[in-house]
Amino acid sequence: MSESYRAATYLPKRAGSEHEFRSERNQDPMDRTEIFERVQRVIAETLAVDISAVQPQTRLVEDLATDSMQLITIVIALDEEFNAEFNTDELTKETVTVQWVADYVGRTLGTRS
Repeated sequence: MSESYRAATYLPKRAGSEHEFRSERNQDPMDRTEIFERVQRVIAETLAVDISAVQPQTRLVEDLATDSMQLITIVIALDEEFNAEFNTDELTKETVTVQWVADYVGRTLGTRS
């Protein structure tokens, strides 16, 4: 397993509160930067593009020419990366940017700012 790989560990909070995902490395809740980097890597690998082409403002459909099947593949890869289920309808909108995806993942996982 590569050193840069960071898996998420599911850790429920107290009863009645939202779930929290933590990095395996430091057991702290993932921050927005870590989530963005992981989303960026998943998108770059799924679309077979250089990671430098996957920036916060990059639009998946318009800038990376992502088709509907690739969008679904990205959602599946994100599900696996974060051990969670994301709403395919939300993540397959035509105007979605990489930052929007990272923010959506963070909101869904309930991470710290």
